[in-house]
Amino acid sequence: MASNESYDEATIVSLMTELYNILVALDYMPASMIAYPPHNIDLNMCQSLGLDPAVVSLIQHLPYPTDSEVARHYALFDQTPAAVYTEVDRLRRSRDPEQPFPEDARLDCLLPMTWP
Repeated sequence: MASNESYDEATIVSLMTELYNILVALDYMPASMIAYPPHNIDLNMCQSLGLDPAVVSLIQHLPYPTDSEVARHYALFDQTPAAVYTEVDRLRRSRDPEQPFPEDARLDCLLPMTWP
């Protein structure tokens, strides 16, 4: 990931954690359905997918639903479930969200953003 002063992993993690805490406080989602770090992420899969180390670090520190079924049931936004990166299929599919099957994901679909 290109160096950029506006990218701050700690801020992103803090805000996402706050979002989940709000969802719990509003009784939208039970606290038991949220997985907080540390997570067991398949680092070999991350490397084979060509994920930038900054991306891997971020997904290791974000909270997210305990599994994909929970994510679908408690969507963050209308029809927008969170990705559960501890699941290899979801991790692989994150590279190409247009493909319905993870094994068909195009690894060059989502490329790193470059900053001017």
